[in-house]
Amino acid sequence: MSLSGTLVVEINNTDEAIDEVFFVGGLPVPFQIEAGNYVRVSGTGVHVEVLGQTLTGNFAFEERTVDRDGTPGNGNEYRAVTVTFSEVEFGLGDGTRDFVASPTAPAR
Repeated sequence: MSLSGTLVVEINNTDEAIDEVFFVGGLPVPFQIEAGNYVRVSGTGVHVEVLGQTLTGNFAFEERTVDRDGTPGNGNEYRAVTVTFSEVEFGLGDGTRDFVASPTAPAR
């Protein structure tokens, strides 16, 4: 199995936007995250290969608290999961050639 690409994990449970600068090795690194209550995992240029089967593309998975009327704590909140993807390609084969391939599958 192999996995490559740029992966990002974002977690915000403050319901507030975060805009901070951290210093890493003496260099400033901005950290900005939108307001909300969510967990988001996203990948750009992801390439996954398992037993000769491949999947590539850009993916995002997000679980978020949705508040129907904007009044927190009144019992009408619910958790929603959103999955988005783009530039997806997959190949099913024997590890040396694809028997089934789908270039650029449609999004969502």
